[in-house]
Amino acid sequence: MDAQHQILFDNQVFNERVGYGVWTPLVLPDGRRVLVDRGWVPLGHGGRGDVPEPSAPSGDVTMTGLWRDLPEPGMRLGSGDGCQDGGWPQVLNYPTIASIRCHYDGAVVDGLLLLDESDARGFARDWQLGLTRMPPVRHFGYAFQWFAMATAVLAIFLIVNLKRIR
Repeated sequence: MDAQHQILFDNQVFNERVGYGVWTPLVLPDGRRVLVDRGWVPLGHGGRGDVPEPSAPSGDVTMTGLWRDLPEPGMRLGSGDGCQDGGWPQVLNYPTIASIRCHYDGAVVDGLLLLDESDARGFARDWQLGLTRMPPVRHFGYAFQWFAMATAVLAIFLIVNLKRIR
């Protein structure tokens, strides 16, 4: 694992507390990096200025978990692909794969490995909570449903009231 180049996924809430998701790159034998989401750590007592430096396992490791796409915000404002130069760990808020790749030399695999919940090398995590939440795309379905219902009610209202006028 590349403990020196971790990403802290900003603005994450766990048990009603704000903190960071810890993404640690696992360097494969061919040089590619796989980001491993090792769980959540709390915001430091000093607030945003007190960025935690989570420990990570060293040497050859084997990780198991659940593979998923990078998390996406409901709406992304701007490109978000700018690569800001800063120290490590990098604090990023809903990064794209392009904004992650610019921080590393070599290839980064597109996606995220959610570390198995029983693995002691991680931090606080409850993947079932994150996987059962409604994705932003489903809100469009509900919006369409309510729009269709409003259209039907308006049509019924007009039909009933136009009959009274005649």
